[in-house]
Amino acid sequence: MRSIQVNTWLLLAATALGLSACGSSGGSNNMVATQSHNTPTPTSPTNPTAANFVNQGGTNYLVSVNTSNLNSAEAKHSLTFDANSFYKITLNGISIDLLPTAPNNMANVTSGTSRWGLYSGNLSAGASHTPAGISDILVSRSSKNVVVGVIGAKSNGNTSGHIHNFAFVNGNATDIAQIPKQGIATYDVNVAGHVRHTDNQGYTSVSQSTNLLQGNSPARLSVDFGAKTLTGKFDVKDTYGADIDIKANIMGNRFESAAGSTTAVKGGFYGNNATEIGGVFQTEKTIGVFIGTKK
Repeated sequence: MRSIQVNTWLLLAATALGLSACGSSGGSNNMVATQSHNTPTPTSPTNPTAANFVNQGGTNYLVSVNTSNLNSAEAKHSLTFDANSFYKITLNGISIDLLPTAPNNMANVTSGTSRWGLYSGNLSAGASHTPAGISDILVSRSSKNVVVGVIGAKSNGNTSGHIHNFAFVNGNATDIAQIPKQGIATYDVNVAGHVRHTDNQGYTSVSQSTNLLQGNSPARLSVDFGAKTLTGKFDVKDTYGADIDIKANIMGNRFESAAGSTTAVKGGFYGNNATEIGGVFQTEKTIGVFIGTKK
């Protein structure tokens, strides 16, 4: 029986940005990843860089954003993952199943060929089970092998946007033995995320239309398995003000951007024979996710 690796990447964002990373200690390819979380400690804000974003610690990653504007209550936002089901998360102490089952209160969002669910009310069973400080979760439910999502976390006294947000990818990673050694493949991907318009406003809320960054047309990523590179562009000029270039280096069944890249990227290949792809990305003003399949 094929062993399954669960790869998890988590990205947190804040208005004033300074990144640090932590995770579990290294392990074998076949271990099931667990997610650790350290409470952010306020530091002087800096701009995000790929060097900070891609620090790794074993098979799972936690990238924390610290900011001098993040108070003690806001720093308590936390997201962890179920070791047995990549569709289950614990958000601020509340367990949530991201599969589209009642009584989750959500709206369906169609973007290209991917189906997204917007959770914005009672996020788990019972009216009193909405995680404190969380306003919405936009999650892709188009795959049986990988899930990506972005989460809006309100800051105290901030009504115009979000200060502290999450972007995550989690799933059943492709066995390294099934990753092609040669050849070029194209992946059609859909993109979602938060955009920070001004330093004072914070990140805009996830919604059914305005913040599906790629709109209704999927983006395309090119993967050269021989050269071990991933390249592409997210056509988001109308929303973001500029397109987002994606460049990453492939290592086994994972990929990540080089240190100093304008766009920090981390993700992996999922399902049999690397048929699916998922990842998280961050620029100075954008935090987001992408998910797609091989053409």
